[in-house]
Amino acid sequence: MRRVLHTVRRGGAVVALVVLPLATPAFADRAQADTIHGGCTGKVNGVDASELTSNSPLTVHDGQQLRVEGSVPKQFAPQNPVSNTTVEVSIVDGVVGITSDPQSSTGATFTATDSSIDDYLQVGVGLYRIDVVNSGAGWTCEFTVYVQLAGDTLSKPAGLVALAAIVIGVIGLLFAKGRKPKEPGWIDGGLGTVDQIAREEAWQEAGQQYPDALEFDERGEHGFVMPSPIAPNERVVWAGKVRLHGHPVAGFFWGLLLGLGIGALGWQDGRWTVNLGSILLAPLLIAALSSLVAWVGWGYRIRDVAVLPQDAVPPPPAPMPTPAPAPDGAAAPDDTSLLEAVDGSGPAAASETGPSGASAASEESEASEASESGTAGAAAEVNTPEP
Repeated sequence: MRRVLHTVRRGGAVVALVVLPLATPAFADRAQADTIHGGCTGKVNGVDASELTSNSPLTVHDGQQLRVEGSVPKQFAPQNPVSNTTVEVSIVDGVVGITSDPQSSTGATFTATDSSIDDYLQVGVGLYRIDVVNSGAGWTCEFTVYVQLAGDTLSKPAGLVALAAIVIGVIGLLFAKGRKPKEPGWIDGGLGTVDQIAREEAWQEAGQQYPDALEFDERGEHGFVMPSPIAPNERVVWAGKVRLHGHPVAGFFWGLLLGLGIGALGWQDGRWTVNLGSILLAPLLIAALSSLVAWVGWGYRIRDVAVLPQDAVPPPPAPMPTPAPAPDGAAAPDDTSLLEAVDGSGPAAASETGPSGASAASEESEASEASESGTAGAAAEVNTPEP
């Protein structure tokens, strides 16, 4: 059970690099929608802008466009002002985005549309931040909303590329941890001085103890797998553990690819927008952890085994005879009867001799009686006096 838990902990280190970022919003900026600044009101596709947060975004389907509408500040409404409205779709949240051309409105209300959001559905889905700015003579209003492009996470190229980056990153990280060497002498290279001396002494002692051994085999197995069985003609002469470190630099770059894939997949799944947290901070953190995982490497279970000839192994003991069950109403045989059956001295043996055995017993009895009769007659002749 302890070995199973140890294996789960090792595997969990790699799994955590993939699962935790997708399950933890702290890896990315999950900013809520801002209140409208500047005294305006605003709606997007008929929904109040204050309700369209990153946790509750507006869903935009294929072919649908964004329609922004609102009212200018109340103090400017009677002047029948002219205002301009722009809509910016963030590519990297808070860093760079695509802004539409200013759209002019006259009066107390303003409207603007943005059909470019549908172009993003050609390559992916995901969560986007939309910044709306309405300005006129004497005022500037701003508000932020979030929209979610409808579709399955893996239905577009962006999601598939993100998944491929995760898979390749994990495979590369496993290779960066190192592989079991094939050249001889790798076990001694991974042992400390004390273990090397103990192992050498064990080999010398095994050579004296098993002079007829066919071979002495070095067996190294991954520590997370169950040990292979030892054959009856094999003897373990020394056992220990070796840890071989991997390649931390390679692990860093594979982890960076893994982190970028996780950031992109979380974006496509609507967990966060593309921002500095998801494309820079989280990948760097995952890359650092991956470098550490690669440096830790793999642990190996070492067993040095002496392989003996097959005839050197004593055969297993013969099984004891099992008495047949007694019929109903009959007494079960005791130990004495079993022994008599084995050495042939009981009634069962006598019954097994058959007619020839009975005839021999009868002749032996008659010969004994004749001998006794002859002996008695001779004694009578000696004791009878002559007339």
